[in-house]
Amino acid sequence: MSSLPRRSVRLIAAVIVLVLVGQFWAIASERVKTTSRRRAHTAVAAAAPIPLERFTPDPPRPKPRPRVVRRAPAKPESPHHTVAARRRPTVFSGLGVWVDQFDFANLDVAQSIATMRANAVHTLYIQSGESSTVDAVLPDVGPWLLAAHQAGIKVVAWYLPHYSDVKVDVARTVAAARYEFLGERFDGVGVDIEYRRAVKGHAPWNHRVAQQMELVRRALGPQYPVAAIPPPPFQMAVAPEFWAGFPWESLGRSSSEIMLMDYWSARSGCPEIPMHCAYQFTKFNVIQTRALTGNRVPIHVIGGVATHVTKDDVAAFVKGAHDARADGASIYDFGSTPVGWWPVLRSLRSLGS
Repeated sequence: MSSLPRRSVRLIAAVIVLVLVGQFWAIASERVKTTSRRRAHTAVAAAAPIPLERFTPDPPRPKPRPRVVRRAPAKPESPHHTVAARRRPTVFSGLGVWVDQFDFANLDVAQSIATMRANAVHTLYIQSGESSTVDAVLPDVGPWLLAAHQAGIKVVAWYLPHYSDVKVDVARTVAAARYEFLGERFDGVGVDIEYRRAVKGHAPWNHRVAQQMELVRRALGPQYPVAAIPPPPFQMAVAPEFWAGFPWESLGRSSSEIMLMDYWSARSGCPEIPMHCAYQFTKFNVIQTRALTGNRVPIHVIGGVATHVTKDDVAAFVKGAHDARADGASIYDFGSTPVGWWPVLRSLRSLGS
């Protein structure tokens, strides 16, 4: 090779270098293609759906506990009347008794008030009238109001609207709130929500129920004690076609208290059907009403009716009212309550305190 010219040697060396470089790039290119094919295959395999029978979802992770931020309670928005569900006792708290217009001829005022006082009754609920009565406030009511106040017993007038004329029903409810007898006035009013024969259709009736309560609230102001007295949620749940759209939320805004007609005596089948028994019936209705009204107002339960229940039923009712933390409770009505029930009923005095 030494005999070759230097120029030829350089040329041969250059050719050899080019050949080696070409082989290197060929090998490198093939490796790149192979790697790309492998990656593509892996990507396709990863995108394929997993058969359902092989799918095992990861167990859900527990959600972090939310931070509790304590804020000042919001003020009620006008014109709605908002009352905290847990608050100091009011006229509707504790043990109550009921007297209707049919009792006036059969009950002695002085003797009845003495019985109430002896058993530490907090409030007497007395019927002031209804849509069909001549007077806005029945004449017999005055002596009861006076005697009860003299005995240290609160008195709430309750009115039964027919809803055929909402203006009349509102005017009569307001008249009861402003009624005065020898310087004595009622400590609150209640609206008995049950009469349906004068209005056809669920929607119109529901509208008038809400409308009357709202107008009464507007007339009496945000602080005056006004109770709504409706049938209980369980009764509505078993007959949804009859009670569809009942304005629970509206009543929660306009009333100071919900007083449930918790009449388990209208249901048969206890104890085979536990929900028809006094304890379960009462506890369910209180808890459900809180949910339906947004927990805005306290709840008083009216048990009974007294002519169709036993002392054991009443004891179960009392326990249900306590366990559900009702604000107050009573039996309908005073005139048909046996003397032997009072030791059981007296424990209701502590409700709402």
